[in-house]
Amino acid sequence: MALGRSVAKAVVTVGGRRAGQAAARVVRTALAAPPGPVIASMDDSVASMDDSVASMDDSAAAQAEGSTSPDRNGPPAASAGASVLAGASVLAGALGAARRPVLLLGAEAIPRTAAIRDALAGRGIPALHTYRARGVLPDSAAEAAGLVTGGTMEWPLLRAADLVIGLGVDEAEMIPASWDYPARTVLVTEPGAAPAGPGYRGYFTGATVLTMPLTRALEVLAAGPGHDWPPDAGHAAKADAARRLTAAAIAAPGRLAPQQVVATARACAPPETIATVDAGAHMLVAMPLWEVPEPRRLLVSSGLATMGYALPAAIAAALCAPRAPVIAFTGDGGLGMTLAEIETAVRMSLRVIVIVFNDAALSLIKLKQKPAGQGGDDAVRYGPVSFAAAAGAMGAAGAAVTTERDLAAALADALGRPGPTVIDASVDPAAYPAVMDLSRGQAGRRSVPGISRALQVRCPLSDVLGGASASAKEHAQ
Repeated sequence: MALGRSVAKAVVTVGGRRAGQAAARVVRTALAAPPGPVIASMDDSVASMDDSVASMDDSAAAQAEGSTSPDRNGPPAASAGASVLAGASVLAGALGAARRPVLLLGAEAIPRTAAIRDALAGRGIPALHTYRARGVLPDSAAEAAGLVTGGTMEWPLLRAADLVIGLGVDEAEMIPASWDYPARTVLVTEPGAAPAGPGYRGYFTGATVLTMPLTRALEVLAAGPGHDWPPDAGHAAKADAARRLTAAAIAAPGRLAPQQVVATARACAPPETIATVDAGAHMLVAMPLWEVPEPRRLLVSSGLATMGYALPAAIAAALCAPRAPVIAFTGDGGLGMTLAEIETAVRMSLRVIVIVFNDAALSLIKLKQKPAGQGGDDAVRYGPVSFAAAAGAMGAAGAAVTTERDLAAALADALGRPGPTVIDASVDPAAYPAVMDLSRGQAGRRSVPGISRALQVRCPLSDVLGGASASAKEHAQ
């Protein structure tokens, strides 16, 4: 229980006569902004909850229900209004002095997706997304500039910016690194969504924190002056990053590069596909290359970066959105941790497509341990495993693929099948060091041309099948 308090919003004991009340508080606390996990311990011998935990839950629940009680939600309405006006003035002043602003969109901005799109459409201001915020702007938008992770792939834009504005960004999504960009940073958070204040000393060094409704910040942004970014600057940055990742793809005969797996899957799956991504080296490829039209179509365990996330998340997605195709991108290590859940998908007749990047190694761990002289084969490699055969043993369909064409064919079959499919992709990990350097190393620190065209990857079977995406759409309806 004590360990749980360090990683969860609250720890609650549920039992006795107040079980229903405690369960209701658990749900309200989990949903209160910012949403997050609550650990519930079931114990019938306990008649009531710990008072401190109950108090915490009451406060979070009050926020979730929109309570205006001054002692629970900050200053009175008049004072809060003055604070919003002051924050809007600070933001307007920062925008007025800037010529190259960049936006960071975080997960807390998702509820304001429509307003953000309206405010930014046609403005040409580049917007970087955190992992969980992907799709707030569709990847097809000129302003969609790719990812911000705390790595170096976003360096070209942020280094050129003279103002960085974060909307609903949770710093827990950022990897440990120095925030050393010269531009002024302004973070805007919804009231009650973050504990930061004027004395902020968090991840974004030197940032100004403004607590105000994001809708008000968007009004200021929409009314702001012009800028000096080249046309299509955001799109150019994202396309250039994708191009560099793709250029780093190498694979021995009979194996696939991770980039080939993601690009082929994206080209062959319909746009509305929900993708879940496990932690691992493949994540560094899947997250920037998988494009989405809207939020919550790309799900990832950021922050804690939990291995074994993709398959359970895909099952949940299939239950919540039964008409949408669902693809789980997972490494062999992550799938090994949750392999039995394939039987769950079989039993529930869920159309979940699991694509496993099979290189018989914990590749990301190996990359991270190598500089310290660790990560030897005895620690990070294991014998060959046929996940396709394991899937068949549990009643799912299985396919082993070694080429893009084989992968496209397996995907077409899986999209037309009512139950789960495991696609066992034989992957060459040779490209991962270059991918790591592009994402988090010095290779990411390079200038980007002002204008470039997006990559155009076609499904290998499109000429034969008339477009696997079109076929997949028919199956989804």
